[in-house]
Amino acid sequence: GLARDGVAWPVLAWSHGAGDGHALLKFVLVAWVAEAAPPALKARATQHHVQVVQFVRGLLPLAAELQATHPDELTASALDAR
Repeated sequence: GLARDGVAWPVLAWSHGAGDGHALLKFVLVAWVAEAAPPALKARATQHHVQVVQFVRGLLPLAAELQATHPDELTASALDAR
């Protein structure tokens, strides 16, 4: 799982229902900066964000980018609501 005091950039392969029995696979980049992460770590994450996004976009067709600080923001229902 994601560290409750860390920073990470996971890519989620999210299957989004189209309503007609078919599902669309979308890639979502998450900027995970935990609420309890030390300020210096949060600052470094901010500095590297653009480079990380550019790198991942070179590998995968991203459908979206999300910022999250709590695991509840990454549940299937939370992603569907976005």
